[in-house]
Amino acid sequence: MNRREVAGVFLCEAVFPPDFKVCKHVHSRASFYVAIAGGCTETYARKTRVYEPLTLEYLPAHEEHSLRMHRQVMRSFSMEFTSDWLENLPESAPILNVSEHFKGGTLSTLLVRLYKEFKHGDELSPLVIEGLALELLGESSRVLLNREDRNPPRWLQHAEELARARFAESLGLSCVANTVGVHPVRLAREFQLHYGVTVGEYLRRLRVEYVTRELVRSDRSLAEIASAAGFSDQSHMCRTFKRHTGLSPAKYRAASRLR
Repeated sequence: MNRREVAGVFLCEAVFPPDFKVCKHVHSRASFYVAIAGGCTETYARKTRVYEPLTLEYLPAHEEHSLRMHRQVMRSFSMEFTSDWLENLPESAPILNVSEHFKGGTLSTLLVRLYKEFKHGDELSPLVIEGLALELLGESSRVLLNREDRNPPRWLQHAEELARARFAESLGLSCVANTVGVHPVRLAREFQLHYGVTVGEYLRRLRVEYVTRELVRSDRSLAEIASAAGFSDQSHMCRTFKRHTGLSPAKYRAASRLR
């Protein structure tokens, strides 16, 4: 376990062996966790949820939970807030008070960027880490507010399901709009409203998530993964992946497999 305090937050990288179990326990500090590699099943409040690479969790202080690792090594990265750090936030700053689960997207990207600063930081890393921590809190609250705003119409859910099923294809906005039976302008507006990104950005995010999973669980070459994910070539994939995660695919794969 690699752990240190930076800029008022505790950062920790942990590695768990396959099939390892963590009995019921609580954390004294509020925290964010992201699965870098591998996965686990969490039990909390008589509920269960599954973690895969880039799955992120927010856990309030003193929330009881237990974990069971899957059949491969799991590498996780966490950020815990000290009480003093939270008390010094502006009055308008959002503080989550319930356990939340997020799959991919901007939040996971922010925590992976924090992981990069943790692993390869310099003299400016404390400032960068503090800024990313604040952004993580704000963005997570924004996601939850969007969830509570209103449920997306069925046709928009269909559009999102289509994007997930065919993210590796060259899907244009008009193609998706025609498939779900709405005008492209309406699709663009409603998709941005409910999912916080454009259709194109969402497809790019899905491709990055696919690449992340393949880097961890397979030995396929970068060229093969790029082709399967829908990128024009390996270079395109590498540029996009690094822009989203802060790490090259090769470095991400190496970090996920360190014991």
